[in-house]
Amino acid sequence: MTDTIRAVSDLLELAEGERTEIADSVALRLFAGHTPGNCLVEIETGEARVLLLGDTAHHPVLLVEDGWTDRLDEDRAAAARARDRLAQEMERTGAIGLGAHFPGTQGGRIIRDKQGARQWQPIPATESTRTERT
Repeated sequence: MTDTIRAVSDLLELAEGERTEIADSVALRLFAGHTPGNCLVEIETGEARVLLLGDTAHHPVLLVEDGWTDRLDEDRAAAARARDRLAQEMERTGAIGLGAHFPGTQGGRIIRDKQGARQWQPIPATESTRTERT
């Protein structure tokens, strides 16, 4: 691994702070808790805001159910707080979340049902970039 890192070390840039712009309309955002330095990728498409969640949540239930944790979270309390902040943000902005570990290949949004509970609303992959915010 050391040889591999050395081979590309001149191409690497360290991301610092809560948000690092890595390209036009693409930002790396720190969401620590699962592991130190855990990040998600935010992409502004002009039509929708998309969040590539990585390891921030391994299943949509972690974004909509209070008190659920992942046994792989290094700091369960910090990870739960980070996911709650993320869920609030996704609900408020209508952002589409794509989870690397989520079942299937659908993205989704967080909405509230008639009783006021958070729900994961899957978006079929073919519609995800043209669906209007709910």
